[in-house]
Amino acid sequence: MSSDLTALWGAVTGTIGTLTSFVLGAYEFWKGRIRIKILFEADRKVFGGETRGYSSKKDYSVITVSNLGQRPVTIVKAGYYYSELNEKGMPKGGVIAASELPKKLEDGEAVTILCLQDGIDWKLAEKVFVESATGQIYILDLNDNSKPKNM
Repeated sequence: MSSDLTALWGAVTGTIGTLTSFVLGAYEFWKGRIRIKILFEADRKVFGGETRGYSSKKDYSVITVSNLGQRPVTIVKAGYYYSELNEKGMPKGGVIAASELPKKLEDGEAVTILCLQDGIDWKLAEKVFVESATGQIYILDLNDNSKPKNM
């Protein structure tokens, strides 16, 4: 009977160990994924930015990209698409911001990207996009104000 108890004890502790390592592995995988937060603001003025090439007399759209994950991510493009579509169903236009990019974001870091609004009606913008150096595109749908979606 002693060998039966030993076998049962081994089966129970082995199962607990396996489940624990699986849960910890899944947690480490989840924790290590890239998580991006995108914020969008329009009709903003820049004061004191003349030395960096910005005018306090012009309006800018602001895209703020934050890295909420523990892995670094390099942002290479950011901008927004207009809601008007061409005959092929693709956005007719949009804005791609070049200032401050590319930018490598470590855990908890953010970058603020300014887009000059001259002649651009940002109210037509439907989606804000951010592209990483790996080609991953993150989308913020301005119509539902939800979390960024992975494409």
